[in-house]
Amino acid sequence: MRQLLFRKDYYDGIQKLPEGRQLEAYNAIMKYSFTGDVPEHSNECAPLLTMIFRSIDEDRSRYEKRCREGD
Repeated sequence: MRQLLFRKDYYDGIQKLPEGRQLEAYNAIMKYSFTGDVPEHSNECAPLLTMIFRSIDEDRSRYEKRCREGD
């Protein structure tokens, strides 16, 4: 996928992480979005990233379905 829908919920969740973990979360989201690889991440970020990765997968699935349907 060449684009990412970045939701306000992602931002809100990341803002609750300690400052040192926020960049880790942003980088993990970008890597997962554009490569599909699950990056190494801390246990502190894991719950949030699990939910975000699931959301990214759902968005990707809807996007691919629309492409197949010709919309």
